[in-house]
Amino acid sequence: MGALISTNSGAGGRAGDAPPGSGAAGVATAAGPGAAVSSQSGPTERVWSRRWDRLALAVLSVFGGLLLHSAWSVGPTYDEHYYIASGYAYWQEGDFALNREHPPLVKLLVGLPLLLAPDVHWSGHAGELLSYPVAFFFQRNGEHIDRNLFLARLPLCFLSTILAFALWRTARRMVGSLPALLALAAFAFNPNVLAHGPLAALDSGLTAFLFFAVLAFCNALSQFTWKRVLWSGIAFGLANLAKFTSLILGPFTFVLALVAFWRGPRKPALITLLATWLIGLSVFAAGYGFEMKSIAQVWSRGSYQAPAAREEVGADRAELLREVATWSQPTAEALRDAQDEQTWLETAQSSMQSKVPGERRAGRTLLKIFENADGPARKRAFAVALEHGGEFDPEHTQLLASLAGLHLTTEEGWRAWYAANRELPWDTRIFTQDWIRSLVRGTFGDGKPVPLLSAFKGIDYQMNQARVGHGTYFRGRVLPAGSAFENGNPHPEYFAVVMGVKNPLAWLVAIALGFVAALGTKSKWSAVERLAYVGFPLGLFAMFSVGSALLGVKYVLPIFPFMALWIAPAAGRWPRVLSVLMLVAIAESIWIHPRELMYYNVAAGGPLEGPAITVVGDDWGQGVRELGRWYADNRDWVDAAGGLYCDPYTRADRAAFGLQDTQPVREGVRGIVALHAIDAQRERDRYAWLAQHEPIAHLGYSVLIYDTR
Repeated sequence: MGALISTNSGAGGRAGDAPPGSGAAGVATAAGPGAAVSSQSGPTERVWSRRWDRLALAVLSVFGGLLLHSAWSVGPTYDEHYYIASGYAYWQEGDFALNREHPPLVKLLVGLPLLLAPDVHWSGHAGELLSYPVAFFFQRNGEHIDRNLFLARLPLCFLSTILAFALWRTARRMVGSLPALLALAAFAFNPNVLAHGPLAALDSGLTAFLFFAVLAFCNALSQFTWKRVLWSGIAFGLANLAKFTSLILGPFTFVLALVAFWRGPRKPALITLLATWLIGLSVFAAGYGFEMKSIAQVWSRGSYQAPAAREEVGADRAELLREVATWSQPTAEALRDAQDEQTWLETAQSSMQSKVPGERRAGRTLLKIFENADGPARKRAFAVALEHGGEFDPEHTQLLASLAGLHLTTEEGWRAWYAANRELPWDTRIFTQDWIRSLVRGTFGDGKPVPLLSAFKGIDYQMNQARVGHGTYFRGRVLPAGSAFENGNPHPEYFAVVMGVKNPLAWLVAIALGFVAALGTKSKWSAVERLAYVGFPLGLFAMFSVGSALLGVKYVLPIFPFMALWIAPAAGRWPRVLSVLMLVAIAESIWIHPRELMYYNVAAGGPLEGPAITVVGDDWGQGVRELGRWYADNRDWVDAAGGLYCDPYTRADRAAFGLQDTQPVREGVRGIVALHAIDAQRERDRYAWLAQHEPIAHLGYSVLIYDTR
C-alpha cells in the first residue's frame, strides 16, 4: 500500500517533492503566521508544514470517528443485508452463484467480520433457505442485527479512511502540506462521503479501489519499476473485483498508456500496460477462486436468470403435419382436426411409445411445435421426449436441446439436468446478451467448464439492467423501470442536478475553482496526470449521465476523491479563498451527522424539501430501525390513537424492527401513519390523501409521521 500511495509526480519531480525553502513550501506558509516571511526562511516553513500535517492527521482521526459513529448509529439500508449475507455465504461455501450481479471482493470484506463473530447462525447451505439474505440476516440472526451490521461495516470504515490517507499523501507530494490538508477536508467532510463511506455496500469500496488503481497506474507510468507495475496490476485486479463499473479501467488505461507512449519513453509504457492487465486478470481470477463451472451446472441455480424472449408465433402446423405424414399417415390424420395443446402432447406421447421407427419420428416432429411455446408447455413436451423417446440419437438430443435451451449430449446428462430443473420456471435463459451467449456457449458449449462463469453472468446481468433501468423519481416524474427507459435515459441532466442539490454550495464553488486550477496553465500536472485525475472522473460522470442507473449520488461516488484532489492545485494558488470555502462547506454539511444520506443543500430546501426534487437512491431505508424504536418509546399513546400504520421501506420482516403489530397504510385510516420519503414521492397517487395533514414528526428526515385522526 505504501508504494501505491507514495506518488511521484513525474520523473522530473514536483513542487510537492521540493525540500523546505522551495516555492512549494512557500505555499504552505501563505495562509498562516509567517505568510510575509520569504521563501528562504526554511525553518519557519518546516514548522508550518508540520503543523498542517498534524492537523491533517487529526482530520483523518475525526473522519474515521465519524464513520464509526455512523456505522453504529444508522440503521440498515435497503440492500446492505444482501451483500453481508452473500459475503458470509461466499466464505462458507466458496460458491459465487448467490448475488452474481456484482463481483465478490467487497462482499467478502463485509462478510468476514461475521465469520469471526460468535453466535452467528448458519444453515449449512444458502440454497436451503428461501430468500437467503433476509432469512440469514433478519431471521436466523435477528437477535444480533445491530451488532452484525456494525461489524460488517467496519471494513468499509477502514477502507474509506485509507482512501482519505492516500488522497492526502498524493496531494501533499504534488503541492504541499496546506493544499493537501484542504483537499483532505474537501473529501472527509463531504456529506456524501460520510453517508456512503461506512455502509456495508459496494459504492465506497469501489470508490477506494478505483482511486487506488488509477493512482498506481499513473505511478508506474511516471517512473517504471517492477514494484510499481506489480502494485498497478494488483490494484487493477482489485478494482475490477469491487464492482463491474471498474471494467472502464481497461479502455482508460489503454488510452493513458497511449498518451505516455506518445510522449515517451515508449517501451516502459507498453510494458506497464500489458503487465498491469496480466497481473490484474490473475488477481481477478483469484478473487473468484479460479472458478470453472459448466453452464449445465449453474442452470439449476435460479439466481438472476432472465425471462426468455421466445417468439410468440409457433411453428407452422400445416407444414409440421405434412412432415408427420411422411412418417405416419394415421398420426397425421388423427391430428388434422385437433386444436388443443393437450391432444398434440398425448398424440406425440403415443407415437413415441411405439416400437415403429416412423411413429417415433412422427412424435418427435409433433413436439417441435412446442419449441416456441411458453415455459409450462415446453416443460411438458420435454418430459414426453425424455420419458418416451426411445433411443437417444442425435435428432432426439437436438429436440431436447431446442425445448430446454441447452446442448447436453448424453441421456444421463439430460436426466440429471431435468431432475434438478423440473420444479423451476422454464421461461428463463442463462444469458440475456446475445454476444455473451455466443461467446461463452459458442466456445464452451453447455458441458465444458467455463472460466469465471459467475463473472460472465454478472456482466450479462448488469448490461440487461442498464437496458431496463431502475425505477426512480425525478423532478415530479415517476420513472418506472423498463417503460421509462425504452428509448434510453430520459434525463441525461439527472446526475448534474443530483450533484447540485446533494453537495454544500461552498464545496461546489471550491470544486469549480479546483477544476480551473487543475487544467490551468499554472498547473504542474503532466498530460498523463491531467488525463488521469481530471479526464477519468469526467468520463465516468458522462458514462453514468447517459446510462439508465438513476439511483442517486452513490453511483458517481468514485469521482469524489478525484474532485477533492483538484482542490490541491487551487489551494496552491488561492490558499485563503479555499480555506474559507472549506470551513463554510464543513459547517454546511456536518450539522446533519449521522443522517448524511438525507442531506440536501439550502438551495434545494434542505432534507425536508429536497426529496421533492429527486428521490436519489434505493439504498435508503435507514429510518426503519429508528421508526421501530420510536414506536416502542411511544407505543401507549400511538395505540390509543388508533395504532401505527406504515409500509416500511425494507425487505426485512416487520418483526425485525419491532413493527410486527403495525398495519399497512390504507387510504382514510384514522391513527398514526408513518410514510417514507421515497414513497411520499414515488407513490404520490397512493398517498395523496395524506396531503391534507401536516407531519407531526420527521424521524431521521426520512420517515414522516402523521396523525390522521
